[in-house]
Amino acid sequence: MKQLAMIGSGVALTLAAGYFGLSTYNANQAEQQIQDWVYDMALDDKLSWESISSSPFGGRISLHNVALELGDAEPALQVAKVTLSDVIDDELQTQLRLSLKGITTSQQALESASTISYWVGGNLGRAAREVGPNLTALKPFDTELFFNINDDEGSLQAEFAVDIPELFTGRINQRISNQRNLNRKLRDVFVEVADADNPNEILAQLLSLEKSINRAALDEFSVSIKDRGMLERSIALFQRYNTPLDPTAGDVGAQRQAHYERLVTREKKKCSREKVDTYISSACDVLEELLLGKANGIELSYEPEGPVKLQEVLIFSDFKNNKRLWRRMNAQLRTI
Repeated sequence: MKQLAMIGSGVALTLAAGYFGLSTYNANQAEQQIQDWVYDMALDDKLSWESISSSPFGGRISLHNVALELGDAEPALQVAKVTLSDVIDDELQTQLRLSLKGITTSQQALESASTISYWVGGNLGRAAREVGPNLTALKPFDTELFFNINDDEGSLQAEFAVDIPELFTGRINQRISNQRNLNRKLRDVFVEVADADNPNEILAQLLSLEKSINRAALDEFSVSIKDRGMLERSIALFQRYNTPLDPTAGDVGAQRQAHYERLVTREKKKCSREKVDTYISSACDVLEELLLGKANGIELSYEPEGPVKLQEVLIFSDFKNNKRLWRRMNAQLRTI
């Protein structure tokens, strides 16, 4: 029995040594590859990390305490942990899952991004400029990106998730088909862009993807948002600053709540008049639940019943003039 125990212990120690030895080897190999990529992208004086670790068979690579320096007093971006996994990299398929945990950004970086958004124009850009400088008060947040481009299947699958403490979590999923040789095409484009000498050459390469976009078909799409405190605070702030109060009517809180519920009822009636439910199932009921704070989140999904070109989806927004497309999209809106 003692011999068996000794043998078992020896095997365990050997396996453990092999595990950590192989992990260290893969980590060193991965770090060299990442350093080569950083150098090729001219980021060697901007991007840094404290350490790198790897699973024993190279399936998962993690960089710890990553910092992106853009010449300001503090790093523009800091990430506690960056993990790359599910990697496939060949001529027929490119796949990657990128996870960022504990993201913090500098005030200067957010202000710069907001300014760029404002120059781009539109209400979204203006909103970004107003909101951006206040985001440095956020706690560290997480994001995850996954994509799979498969030439054998002629498909592109992409997922994006974000988790912001005390605000919300969000997720976007989509699958696009009818993409012949997209992986090869993108690889060629990236090589040409890297070697481009001027912006016109870069633009020409990006425009070469137009045919792929034109023939792309949307198979699945969903977007979900789950509240982590933002909705309740937004409703409270709206009631506080948008309620006409009557000093003789008693309880201020009750006045604000009653006025807000009347506004929500008006919005639901407007939604019904415009027959939004005809195009998105249960949309008006879900809108009412969300505005009243009775739902923690919502999910909008499209499961097309027939062929739907991605280009059609990108250019339409008017319910009334796109009835056939809406019916084919089979849009569903639900609370979560």
